[in-house]
Amino acid sequence: MEIVIVMATPAPSGVFCLWVWGSRFGLNMKKVSLLLLFIPLLCWWSCEEEHEDCAGVAGGSAEYDDCGVCNGDNSTCKDCDGEINGLAYENECGCVGGNTGYDPDFCFGCTDCNATNFNPDALIDDDSCILLNTNRLGTYSVQDSVHGPFFDMFYDDYLIQIVQDACDSIGISINNYANITNSLGELNVIAQIVRDSVYVPYQIIEVPGQDLITDYMTIFESTGYFKEDSIFLTLYYMDMFDPYFGHLWGKKD
Repeated sequence: MEIVIVMATPAPSGVFCLWVWGSRFGLNMKKVSLLLLFIPLLCWWSCEEEHEDCAGVAGGSAEYDDCGVCNGDNSTCKDCDGEINGLAYENECGCVGGNTGYDPDFCFGCTDCNATNFNPDALIDDDSCILLNTNRLGTYSVQDSVHGPFFDMFYDDYLIQIVQDACDSIGISINNYANITNSLGELNVIAQIVRDSVYVPYQIIEVPGQDLITDYMTIFESTGYFKEDSIFLTLYYMDMFDPYFGHLWGKKD
């Protein structure tokens, strides 16, 4: 005699699994073997294991983010531009490359505003600056002869300094122009050098208060030139009352 009992019992997860118990009386080994083969199949067909999330929690909601991190927030693989798996990166210029629109070396360049290749966007100087007239800058020992308002002549010996004007590739400042001083000190006149030529534009130099007649100076347009290490310049100016005209010449110290 043979009795086979098939029972359905609730699994801990709430899914019904078939548990099969066979109780046998007799020695029919063939039937016993067949029963043992079908037990795993019955359990496989009828049992559904509960899903585990990426953190190993059954029934959990954790998932892999776009960076492949379980329960991540996509921050571990963002580039400096905020793009997931992007190619942007940080260097001396900041966040560059990728989709930033910035070349890796965009901040390198000439930072000297007096240079012909000045780059206003450059943050780091790369020693590429091209400066003009550097051989003309310096101190010159000069003489002048000037006609006064009553056709009288004045002669003088003094020093002038030719320095680079601020942020002008061809601009200079002629310091101690005509050996004139005002309430602030020596008179400095702006000019330009183009090759060997000197150009002094019209300009008014005014000192607040005007305590001296040289505190209001009109510098008229004039020209000059360089020859080797010497300078030749026409002087043409007027103080508060009187005009003056003359010439200056001298040599670089």
